[in-house]
Amino acid sequence: MEPVVGEALSSDASADEPPHSRTEHSIIYRGDQVHLRAFLKEIGQKDFFHPSIEVKHSPIAGRGLFATNLIREGELISYEDPTDYLILNREQVERMSPDDQDFWWHFCYQVGDDAWMGPRSRTVVARKRTFFENHSCDPTTWFMDDITMVARRDIQRGEEITYDYSTTESYIDPEMETVICRCGVAFCRGRIYATDWQRPDLQARYGMHWMSYLCEKIAAHRRALARQKAAEEDDALSGGEFAPFPSASLDEPESFKGYRATWSASASNGGLLDDCC
Repeated sequence: MEPVVGEALSSDASADEPPHSRTEHSIIYRGDQVHLRAFLKEIGQKDFFHPSIEVKHSPIAGRGLFATNLIREGELISYEDPTDYLILNREQVERMSPDDQDFWWHFCYQVGDDAWMGPRSRTVVARKRTFFENHSCDPTTWFMDDITMVARRDIQRGEEITYDYSTTESYIDPEMETVICRCGVAFCRGRIYATDWQRPDLQARYGMHWMSYLCEKIAAHRRALARQKAAEEDDALSGGEFAPFPSASLDEPESFKGYRATWSASASNGGLLDDCC
C-alpha cells in the first residue's frame, strides 16, 4: 500500500494524485517501505522529516523537537537515508579518539546486541533534526521499523516529539547502570534500564514497535518463559502475566535486511572509521 498524502496539510490532494507541493505535505505511513522509497525518489528525496517540527530548548533535556502544527496519528515523522549512517560495534567505536567516541555515543542508537547506528559525520548531525528527539515514558512517536518513525497518537501544536529509549536500547554502560528520566509524565518510570524490554507492560504498550533485534529478543525471552512454565508447574509466572504479541511476524523487514547487509559490508572495511566524525 502506498504512502498517503495527509489531508491535514493538503485539502486538494488525494492518495491517488501526486501532491502539488510535496515537501510541504504530511505522509500517512502504511508500513510499506518499498512504496515509500519510490515516493521519495519521485520527489527527489532520499529521506523525510515532517515539515511541522522545529528544534528548540526542551524541559526534558537540552534541545528537543516540537510540533509547530497538529500532527495526526500515523503520520510519518522521519525516514532515514541509510547512506547518512554507519553501523558500528563497540570495538570499532573504541578505536576512535575520545572526542569522537563522545560524539558517537551521544547521537547513535542501538540496532543490535553489539551494533549501534550513528551519523557518518558531524555534517550529518548539523543538517538533520532527527538527532534531537528526547525520551519520554509516554512517547508521541514510535518506530515502524529500524529507520522509520511515525506519530503514535495525535501530537498537538507545541507538544514535544519523543520516543521511548527502551524500544532501542538494551545496553547501558555498566558504570552508569541506569539512565535517569526527566520526562515528567504521570507514569514516568524514573530510570531507564537495559532490561526494560523484558517488562510485560512495555511489551503490551508498544506491540511490534521496537528495533527488529529487540523484537527477536522479546520473542526468544517469551519462548524461554513458556518452556520454564511448562517445566515448573508451580512457577511464580504460571499466572500468565506475559500477554502474547499481536499476531504479526517478528522477522526483520525484507527491505531493512538489504540495508543491514550493505552496512555490514561497510563495517568490515578497514578504512571505515576514517569517514566517521
